[in-house]
Amino acid sequence: MRITDIHIQKRNASRRSVFLNGAFAFGVSEMTYVKYALFIGEEIDERTIAAITQDEAANDVKNAALRYRSYRPRTRKEVVDYLRKKEYADEEIEIGLVFLEKNKLLDDAEFARMYCRDTQRRKPLGARALQQKLMQRGIDRAIIDAVIAEQITPESDAEAALATAQKLFTRYSTSRKQLDEDAIKQRLYDNLARRGFSSSVIQTVIRAVCP
Repeated sequence: MRITDIHIQKRNASRRSVFLNGAFAFGVSEMTYVKYALFIGEEIDERTIAAITQDEAANDVKNAALRYRSYRPRTRKEVVDYLRKKEYADEEIEIGLVFLEKNKLLDDAEFARMYCRDTQRRKPLGARALQQKLMQRGIDRAIIDAVIAEQITPESDAEAALATAQKLFTRYSTSRKQLDEDAIKQRLYDNLARRGFSSSVIQTVIRAVCP
C-alpha cells in the first residue's frame, strides 16, 4: 500500500490523517508521524500499520490518564476506575498506569502522606478516620497503616484532638442554646468520635478542656 495523502486534521492541528491508496486509513499524532517518518509516496505494509495503530492506542490512553491526573493527585484505583469508564481495555489501562508511575505522577503512598498532612492542617482527624478515608480511595491497607504510623504519633493525635476540642468548647459554651456542662461534654465526645479519635484520647482532652 502507498501513502497517497497526509492532511493536518481541521479539529486537531496536532494530528494528521493518513490516506492509503486514495482512501483515509488512520489518524496519527505528531509524535507517531515523526517516529515512523511518514510521507506521501511511501510504501507501507500491514506490519507497520499494526505497529502505528498500537502506538496510537498507547498514546491515547496515556493522554487520557495524564489529563485526569492533571486536575489533582489521584490514587491508582481512581485512575483505573476513570479509564474503565472510558472503556479502555485492561491492558491499555496498565499502559496508562505505568506511564504515570514512570513520570512520578502516581504513587499511593505519597498520596496518603499528602492527604494526611492536608487533612491535619484543615480539619484534624484521628487515625481511625484517616484510615477509613484512605481505604475509600482504594489505597492498600498495608500502605495506609505504614503512612499513618509515619505521619500520626500518639502525641500528635492527642494534640490534634485537644486543639479541636478547645475550638468546639468555645463554640458550644457561647451558643445561644446555653448548653449545660453535661451537654457540652456529650457534644464534644460525639464530635471527636466522628472524627476518628479514640475514646481514651477523647476522655483525656475533655477533662483538660472542660473546667
